[in-house]
Amino acid sequence: MVTARTLIRGALALGAVAGGVAVGGPFGIGLALALATALRMLDGAAWWRAADRDARAEVIGGGALVGALALLLALALSAPIADATARSVEWSQLPVVRGSALQAATLAAVVIAVALAAELTLRRWWLEAVAAALGTAGVGRVGAIAGGVVAAAALEAAIAPLPGDRLGVAIYGAGLSVIYVGAGRRLGASLAARVVFEVGALALQALLLVG
Repeated sequence: MVTARTLIRGALALGAVAGGVAVGGPFGIGLALALATALRMLDGAAWWRAADRDARAEVIGGGALVGALALLLALALSAPIADATARSVEWSQLPVVRGSALQAATLAAVVIAVALAAELTLRRWWLEAVAAALGTAGVGRVGAIAGGVVAAAALEAAIAPLPGDRLGVAIYGAGLSVIYVGAGRRLGASLAARVVFEVGALALQALLLVG
């Protein structure tokens, strides 16, 4: 028998996914987070787990290191990619920060807020929800987690909270999901990696090192 609670849960989950995709960008992520938060409140689930407080320095430091290495790799590959495609690599659609440390510092706070919203929505909620659903359906643990990783990457590409090619966004999202899972499903690792990468890219634009 379908209960009112089941219908409400389904409507919230559908709204978070479909609404987030329809709105798109940071506002889409914000909408998805708001509806996912309502869903978690209905289920009595908190966003943070006890495991998030474990091995804080190692988890956050490791994630930050991976984010820094990914940024260096992206910086190193940007010129060859531009040569191969005969077009410049667009790092973001925030030209206002170019040459302005003050503008970059101001927007960094917005970037961090969007990063937190994205990691909560895509990793802590959607990846975990898909993995749990697959596990209930009889899929093995590894397969369920892999399905969650793919689902989170696909949703990130569909919402595209960062400007850019959707395939690139999906690969970026999959990498963050792997970091999240590899850190024992602790949010600090993927969040640190994301913040370091995105704030670092913003800083490079401010210093006129990238376009």
